Amino acid sequence: MFAVCAEPSAALRFTYWLEHSLGYELDSYSPGSVNPDLKSLLGDLRKLTQFVMEPIPTVESFLHILLEEWNGDDCRNEILDLLSHLSLQPFDDFEKGFLEPIKKHFVLKDRDFKCQCLSCFSRLLKNMAAFEWPRHQKQQPGPVETDTHRLSLFSPVTDEEVDDFNPLTTINLFIKYVDYLVTIGLEQEKRHVLLYHAAMEFYSVVADLPGVYDVPHLLLPSTSVLITGLLGHSPIFISTACSHLVRVKENLSALSKNQRSLKLTQTFNSVVLDFCNALWRNMIFKKTSKNSEYPTLAFDLPREELQMCAITQPHKRLNLVHHPALVGLTLQFLTETQDANKLDQLSPSAIWQETRFKQVYLQFLTQNHQSGICDFIRTFVHTN
Repeated sequence: MFAVCAEPSAALRFTYWLEHSLGYELDSYSPGSVNPDLKSLLGDLRKLTQFVMEPIPTVESFLHILLEEWNGDDCRNEILDLLSHLSLQPFDDFEKGFLEPIKKHFVLKDRDFKCQCLSCFSRLLKNMAAFEWPRHQKQQPGPVETDTHRLSLFSPVTDEEVDDFNPLTTINLFIKYVDYLVTIGLEQEKRHVLLYHAAMEFYSVVADLPGVYDVPHLLLPSTSVLITGLLGHSPIFISTACSHLVRVKENLSALSKNQRSLKLTQTFNSVVLDFCNALWRNMIFKKTSKNSEYPTLAFDLPREELQMCAITQPHKRLNLVHHPALVGLTLQFLTETQDANKLDQLSPSAIWQETRFKQVYLQFLTQNHQSGICDFIRTFVHTN
């Protein structure tokens, strides 16, 4: 009822009861042996936080202590869901209290745990942007006369009592921290497609910050993550990465010139050009002069390493019909559109000889759930 009527006295009584209940569960907690009452209580708290859409300070304090002993398995779903509703706070406190304990398990545990963590981080960033950021933006300087200006229904803390910190700095450092974990995770799990998909879900929230949530901030994934998208062994890698670049372009316009750093713009343009050169223009590793390296802006691959691969015409090997991840779809396209008696005489290069064949092939990719690639080509490449 207090969640509906916002009655301060009811919230205080609930907080008092919750402190004692969680304190009792902490005293009796032993990793690997979960009390059913604890699991039930955490499940109810998860439903409550999802309903009121705001952090509960008592729960945050409980999680801060619990994570020091947590083995990463007990009540995993409930704990990760509660972590996705943390408050915006100074990053040093956020990192030491929550991110570092999670990082320990992220590095040591299996792929499923990593995917669940990234899903938790995606929801956490979304909640920060959708609810915590506006709450901090509405803070009013000066003395507060009534408790209607409390930052949280469950906390007696008022605006003037909140530590002076920049919430945008916390969001920025949090994104960079998760990006670091993604890089580690992809390396550990040999760039597994499920982990990459979970990572790109997080980056999708990052891309939506300025356009959807009115948060004046945007970061690109690290270069290694983008390389994984371009050189991945599955069409999902390429399509997801392409879709993300289109999403970034759509949201870049929401940033003013002062908010959009020169480095961000240059890096984004470099990445887009590399993807265009690889997938469409056949120029990703092509030499421009006799003495030059194989030029690539964001992805630096030395010529010596490329020559060691003994690949003929390397600049054509990553286009939409020759890419190792797409060659199966290319063969399927030729099988469905060409005379079966002439298949032995055809090669993927035949698709690339005429623009109309390219357009039909793009439609085929869309029909086979690779719309991200087609959206990228239509957004960044003049195909007529």
